[in-house]
Order: sequence, then structure tokens, then C-alpha cells
Amino acid sequence: MLCATLAACQVAQAQSVTPMRGVSKSFTDVFAVRLTVGNPYQKPVEFDVRVYDENFAPVDAFVSPQVLRIGARATRQVTVRVPFLGQGQRKVRVCAEGLFGKDNKSLVRTQVCGRFLGQLVGS
Repeated sequence: MLCATLAACQVAQAQSVTPMRGVSKSFTDVFAVRLTVGNPYQKPVEFDVRVYDENFAPVDAFVSPQVLRIGARATRQVTVRVPFLGQGQRKVRVCAEGLFGKDNKSLVRTQVCGRFLGQLVGS
């Protein structure tokens, strides 16, 4: 880092989804992903967890919990179940989306996504 003093240095922090990518194999007509959503901010934040296909079109999936209120610098786990819909494999993006500035005049939407591949075993 190029900082004149330690006080001048700031570390950029970002919300997180862990893992960022993975493969899930299933013997049934759905596959599941468990991930952790992280809030690096110094205040509680509400996140929506949404599932999209490769082109960011919404996917009908079960997300529990779908809306998370995460405390300052804390994490929470989320479980996602996605149907194969007759396909042998399916690629999805699971995104944690936060909204900031609801009380102010400006509104900022943040989004971080992980990419996951579901594979139906035996197809």
C-alpha cells in the first residue's frame, strides 16, 4: 500500500458469498447448495438471496432464508435447492443483494454472486 500514514490507509471491504463456485451432484430431481453470506459493514444489513440462470434470468428455486438481516461483520448460512427441470445439468448464479440508502435521497444496490453447477448423477 502506498499510504503516508496508517490513518490514511483504508482496506476495501465487500460483502461476500462463500463459496464463489462449486459443483453439486444429486440423485434426485433437485440439487442443493449451502453457502455463507457475509456482511463486512459496521451496521446490520438486510440481504435478499436470489437465484438466476447463466444470463441472469430469475430461476424458480427454494431459498432458506431468502431475506437475511445480518449483524455488523457477521455471517449467515443459506440453503438453496434448484430443480433440474428435466436437464442432466444446470448452471445457476446465487446472489446476495443488499440495498443501502433507503433513508437518504440516493439508493445503492449491491450484488455479489457465486456460480454453481448441478449435475444429475446417472444422466
